Amino acid sequence: MSLLNNARALLRRFGLRGADESAADAAGAETAVAAPISPAPIGAASAATEGGPSLSGRPAADGPAVKATQTRVAKAAPQAIPPDGLPGAAQAPAPARLAASVSRALSARRPAPWPPEQLSLALQGGGSFGAFAWGVLDRLLEEPGIAFDSVSGSSAGAVNAVLLASGMIEGGRAGARARLSRFWRRASQAAALAPAASSPLTAGLELITRLMSPYQFNPFNVNPLREALEAEVDFERLRERSRIKLLLGATRVRDGSLRILTNEDLTVDAVLASACLPLLHHAIELDGEAYWDGGYAANPPLIPLVRASEAEHVLIVQVTPNLTDRLPRTTSEIAARIEQIQFNATLNSELEALEYGKIIGAADKLRKLRIGRISADDHFVRFGAESAANLRWEFLARLFLGGRAAAGLWLNQGLPALRRRA
Repeated sequence: MSLLNNARALLRRFGLRGADESAADAAGAETAVAAPISPAPIGAASAATEGGPSLSGRPAADGPAVKATQTRVAKAAPQAIPPDGLPGAAQAPAPARLAASVSRALSARRPAPWPPEQLSLALQGGGSFGAFAWGVLDRLLEEPGIAFDSVSGSSAGAVNAVLLASGMIEGGRAGARARLSRFWRRASQAAALAPAASSPLTAGLELITRLMSPYQFNPFNVNPLREALEAEVDFERLRERSRIKLLLGATRVRDGSLRILTNEDLTVDAVLASACLPLLHHAIELDGEAYWDGGYAANPPLIPLVRASEAEHVLIVQVTPNLTDRLPRTTSEIAARIEQIQFNATLNSELEALEYGKIIGAADKLRKLRIGRISADDHFVRFGAESAANLRWEFLARLFLGGRAAAGLWLNQGLPALRRRA
């Protein structure tokens, strides 16, 4: 029951519970009896709805798990349906009840358009792994029929979100593609001046960061990301003209809570707060509060995105490795793996809460929601052994091309499921 309670708490926190709390609780109890909810791994195909891709980005072979669970619940509790009609419609005239039933049946059978005409994106952060999301965005921007409703992100995901929205303002889809490309090339060129990862100087710098805080080894708070963002993004224009709703996550140092920074909050400091790794950079102050990387509280913000979005399709782009095939043994390997686990844990929790919300029908928006997922883990061998600090162009280009290919698969794999049900 702890999983159910955690899911309820997350949904309630972001306002996605139904108006009838007791009815939702009863439905949740029936669900627990008829079909226990177990924590599924992030790669599990368990949150698609009919006609759409699963969480793994692949169409479900035998139909969605959520729909199957709802069917089992309905069979286990026939007494919940009044004998004279549909739930909650006992006072409605019989013709009205019949019309409502027919309308729902036709809606359930009608195939949704694919690719989706409106799409919201949840962009995970993870340092240089964000180049994979760059590739995904580049491919999606080639689809003129897809409109972006809302985009959430933390850390590198927040950077990609801002570049996407600002590029769309300046030059449409081509402008967004060019801006993303220019930024990642700039990041790689700056990294080319740094010593190689295997050099003694790099080893010395790693030792310094472990023994000293950024307030000691970087007293002037030099951050190359600030200069790169200021060169690419007109934040005033972004605040005033973006049609894409942006939701950037930042973690408040004082209490560890999540702050969602929306369009009116967007400044270079807002993005830096979302991408502030506390062992490398000074905390970023916003409105008198200090903030660290948003990935510690939500990576990316998913439930806030669902609440803000008007699209029925949400695509998660997961760039932080979820799996590793060997035991980390060195200090740097252990630290990197701990961060990967932390950054994925928040995403797993929010996905479980949304799955639970869909099962109990917590909100009409959740019943219609289709969630897709593209994961870098699915497209690279031993991805968990790679470094998020690697900004060499060969590595970024490989991630970019992998992201484009993964997005192409996601776009194409939605079609067979729809055709089978047409």
